[in-house]
Amino acid sequence: MIQNIPNYNNDKVNSTSESNTTFDNINFRETFSKLFTIPNIIIYILTLMISMVSLGPNSTMVIAPFGLALVFALSSNGMPILMVYLSSLIGTAIKFRI
Repeated sequence: MIQNIPNYNNDKVNSTSESNTTFDNINFRETFSKLFTIPNIIIYILTLMISMVSLGPNSTMVIAPFGLALVFALSSNGMPILMVYLSSLIGTAIKFRI
């Protein structure tokens, strides 16, 4: 789920085994601090609000096309998808009372 998050901690490079190298070099505190920056929080709030817009008041389809479009656009820009997807999911659940 966090494949779009770049690894900024390049201090330790261990070439013994690839599975230990990828997991040991991840600094989770730094990763979460980059997820919750001010521009990202604004994008999460906008995704939440836009995903509450549906096609009409009498629409029986439980889909939020504008929220999905925003999720796909942000994932193509390299934005971490987990928080954007969760905020879109929460907004859709609030709108359609699921």
